[in-house]
Amino acid sequence: MDGLDFDAAVLSAQASGFAEADPSEDLSGRDAGRKLQILARLAFDREVDSLDIQSLDAAAVLAAKHSLRDGESLRMIGRARLHDGVVVGQIRLERLARDDGFAGIGEEWNRLAITLADGSEVAVTGRGAGRWPTTEAMIADLLELSRR
Repeated sequence: MDGLDFDAAVLSAQASGFAEADPSEDLSGRDAGRKLQILARLAFDREVDSLDIQSLDAAAVLAAKHSLRDGESLRMIGRARLHDGVVVGQIRLERLARDDGFAGIGEEWNRLAITLADGSEVAVTGRGAGRWPTTEAMIADLLELSRR
């Protein structure tokens, strides 16, 4: 939420339905960490061996904003990599160039980019928070279960 201080941005996200009444799971990075662990398990067919999570608070956001260069934006980015048989994950507030595919993602939108074994990348974007995206996901899950 450009231009808002940290507390006002959290309140705005709550009012828009993008953050829970108690946003501690999101701000601590634990919610993103759990999602990253699920995605990594699906991608690598094994558990994450280590996960480094950066919490969001007013000081971290302010420091990151001060480090921005012209044309950059800040986004929370989760990454998981398999290297030498070890799956390492991290959730960090990162500076991104404006032309980065993640830089334009805002509000309730999420993006997932997967680098395949041949080096090619597949990316998908979709809504990940709020009343209607949550409702749609729940209905889709229930339909999938009933189909099985």
